[in-house]
Amino acid sequence: MRLSKCSIEFDFTAKGGFDTDEFEEVSVPVRIPEEIVHNLYGHPDFDIITGFRFRGEAIDEYEGEVEDRGYDDQYTFFAIRDGKTLLLYSNYNGDEEWCDPDEAKTVLSAFL
Repeated sequence: MRLSKCSIEFDFTAKGGFDTDEFEEVSVPVRIPEEIVHNLYGHPDFDIITGFRFRGEAIDEYEGEVEDRGYDDQYTFFAIRDGKTLLLYSNYNGDEEWCDPDEAKTVLSAFL
């Protein structure tokens, strides 16, 4: 996970005036197992914004800049078997966490 909290600010022409009830974000939900947790941001439960609509029409004319607050990298390896998620390895800023090796062997042997 290479997560960052970002904001976007943009302008567009709203013919007939702007009404927040007519403005919508177009996004794709990202859902991962609840056992996966970023050490800084917690469980990632977010959407990826792909565009915006106003009064049902796509907004193509906006120009904006993403205000980035930096990135926090975390590497997480996990396996899912029979609906159960097992965290195999996690590394955040050099702090490593490993699961029990015997449990990992049991879960991973099913994939061989």
